[in-house]
Amino acid sequence: MPRQARIKAENAIYHIMQRGNEKKPIFKGGADKYCYLEKLQIAKQKFKFKIHAYCLMNNHVHLLVSANGADISEFMKSINVSYVAYFNHQYQRCGHLFQGRFISEIVDTDRYFLQASKYIHANPVKALMVEKPQDYHWSSYGVYIGTRKDELQLVDIDLVLDIISKDRKVAIEKYKEWVTDERRIGSGYRRFRYFEEGKEDERIQQAIIRNILTTYPGERDQVLLELRKKTDLTLKEMGQLVGGLSASAVQRALKKQENK
Repeated sequence: MPRQARIKAENAIYHIMQRGNEKKPIFKGGADKYCYLEKLQIAKQKFKFKIHAYCLMNNHVHLLVSANGADISEFMKSINVSYVAYFNHQYQRCGHLFQGRFISEIVDTDRYFLQASKYIHANPVKALMVEKPQDYHWSSYGVYIGTRKDELQLVDIDLVLDIISKDRKVAIEKYKEWVTDERRIGSGYRRFRYFEEGKEDERIQQAIIRNILTTYPGERDQVLLELRKKTDLTLKEMGQLVGGLSASAVQRALKKQENK
C-alpha cells in the first residue's frame, strides 16, 4: 500500500521520531550523541524551528518541535544527511543508517503537548536505562528542571511550563511531578503506541476517513471523491465504506463526480 502523504502545517507543533535501520544503534557513544545535537543546532539556526523537548536513545531519536514556518521534511533531511555522513565516516561504513523516513504527528492540544514532553523525557526510564529521568544526560529534561545548562541553546522550555503555571518555580515543581508520576500517563499514551510501532500513518488515515464520513453523511458520491483525494484506499475498500459498492461502481461514480 502506498504510504500516506505526510500531513504538514507551517505553524504546527510536531512529535517526531527517527529510528535506526532494523532498529540498530544510531549512536555508539556520547560523542555521537553530542555530534547529533550539534547538527540539530545548525539546522535550528538555518530553518528557525523551535525545539521544546528531545531525547537521544541508542537506536532512535524523539523531538518535540514547533515548525515556526519551516518544512519539517527539509530540516529533518538536513539533520539526517549531515549526521549520516559523519557516522559513516567515523565508523568506516556505508549504506542506510535510518529506517526509512521519520515519523511525525501534529500535536493538536495542550494536553497532548504535555503528554508528548512527558513521554519523551520518561523514555530512558521506560527503557530501563536509568532509574530517574534526571539521570539521563541525553535528553532536555535536565534543562527543564535546572540541573543542566543548555550549552547549545537548543531548547525552548517556556511553552510547556507556561501551560502548567505562569509562576516558573511552581511550573518546574509541577512538571517534575508530572514526568515522574507513572500513574498519570493519560489516554494520550495510546497514540504513542501507534507512534512507536510505526503505525502513525495508519492511525491518521483512519481519522481522515472518520472525518469524511461525518462531514458528508448520506452523500455517497461526495464521500467517494473525498476518499479518493485524501486517502490511499483501493476502489474496493472505498466501496465497502459506502454500502458495499463494487470497484467498477465506485469507478463510475468517481468519473461522474470528476466530470461535473
